[in-house]
Amino acid sequence: MNTVEKKQVQEFRELEQLLREEKKEFKELRMESQGTAILPTWITNSIVKKMAINSPVISQATMFFTDVPKLRMPIEMEDKPASFREEFESLEEESYILDHIDLEKKRIAAAISITKGLLYGSDIDIVKFASEKLARKVSKTVEASIFTGDGSETSMHGILNEIDVLSVSGESSPNLNNLNDLINKVQPVYQVNAAFYMSTNYFNKVSNWTDSSGRPMLETIVLNNKIVRTLFGFPVYQTESLTAENPVVFMNPQEAYALLVQKNATIQRVQADTAQAMRGSELIYFDTYMDGRIYNKEAVAKLSA
Repeated sequence: MNTVEKKQVQEFRELEQLLREEKKEFKELRMESQGTAILPTWITNSIVKKMAINSPVISQATMFFTDVPKLRMPIEMEDKPASFREEFESLEEESYILDHIDLEKKRIAAAISITKGLLYGSDIDIVKFASEKLARKVSKTVEASIFTGDGSETSMHGILNEIDVLSVSGESSPNLNNLNDLINKVQPVYQVNAAFYMSTNYFNKVSNWTDSSGRPMLETIVLNNKIVRTLFGFPVYQTESLTAENPVVFMNPQEAYALLVQKNATIQRVQADTAQAMRGSELIYFDTYMDGRIYNKEAVAKLSA
């Protein structure tokens, strides 16, 4: 165990002791008014990492960690190739002009209320347990917004709601040709590291497909130490965030979608406000700012049933 791991283990032990002995103060916590404590930054960062672990589309998107309220990202309007020119022959400058998209901070939060009976009576690592639950809550909401967000002040810019995203018209029931057409819609250069994202209902039907010899068409491989299903050699991920009208998205998230993530998000423990005191509980609360948007529409295609 290295020095950093030892330090994290020690901090977890101190946090657990703090939850059991409210009056004791630790250097790792900064107490604020009304019984609120700011937990160590590395615990907050671990929640962001767990968000990515819980959601393939989050982990593979291009992330920008920043403190600025608005991030202006340059985008190429059209993928123009380079060209050979004669001496003193000018390029067509207008063909290479960049545009931009704006990513603005939008607040996302989650909380878990824990009874003092559980806090004082449990031998498990309460803070670790809570952080994992908060990460799942936030990742599920962020993933849903990546696919179906309406771009409002309380939502990201969802893939399905972008009007000029490449689309394949097909059947609501799984169809092999429709899925092959989705692949062909995406430029070959962006198919590397691309994947299928399917609604639960659609995925369940595809998982029952077999070839002429009776073997499942979805193959199982180990990718990045995880068991992953594949179709046509591309990973297939199941998500609850897609709709019946758009049950499948094929994309390379790293080349297609940008995520803004606030640096130094906060996780707090609220123990002495009136509501918690009356209920005999404490609140662990995660708060951050994010936004997301497609920045390359040639790297993503959706199925419209």
